Amino acid sequence: MGLLGLVSFLGAMLEAGFLVLLTSTVLTLAAGRDEVGPVLGYSIPVDVSLVLAAAAIVVRLILSLIIVRISADLGARVRTEQRRRISRAYLRTSWQVQKAEAAGRLQELVTSFVGRINSAMTSVTQGITASLSLFAFMEAGLVVDPLATLAVLGALAVLGAGLGPIRRRIRRQATTSASTDLRFATTLTELGSLGQEMQTFGVRSEF
Repeated sequence: MGLLGLVSFLGAMLEAGFLVLLTSTVLTLAAGRDEVGPVLGYSIPVDVSLVLAAAAIVVRLILSLIIVRISADLGARVRTEQRRRISRAYLRTSWQVQKAEAAGRLQELVTSFVGRINSAMTSVTQGITASLSLFAFMEAGLVVDPLATLAVLGALAVLGAGLGPIRRRIRRQATTSASTDLRFATTLTELGSLGQEMQTFGVRSEF
């Protein structure tokens, strides 16, 4: 997770730098000047600015591929580890506990439940990537235009506060969905047992 955060932050910084260089270069060409800047007291020729922008976007694309690979590997490890933990925990419990559980509980846990864990992990990684990207863009914005950047931060704070009720509703819907998945898995397990009983007693044609 730390490596993912580091690569995401570096990629976001490169993307922000690319946008700043490209915008500054376009404005410089429109003004008929030969140098970009000054930014933080430095000016660079237009051709150097274009080369730096091209290099930044190429490295950014490479880092994006690395981020995708890290996320995919992390998701595979999470799914495998969670399924192992659930299976071992189920097999190590007493018969009384296993018998008390619903018929489709284990199937639901190793499929839908693990899928939700993986989705949550994906959301966390995406949130980390997006947060670091936002942080990098805010840093670049503070250098270019501090007042506009502060206004954007204020708007984001208001938007985040307004999303609170939506997040609570999503959590309630997730709980309802988990219960529905469990009932469906139980019904499927009972249906499979019913098929075996029909074959055993020779009443399949009566169904």
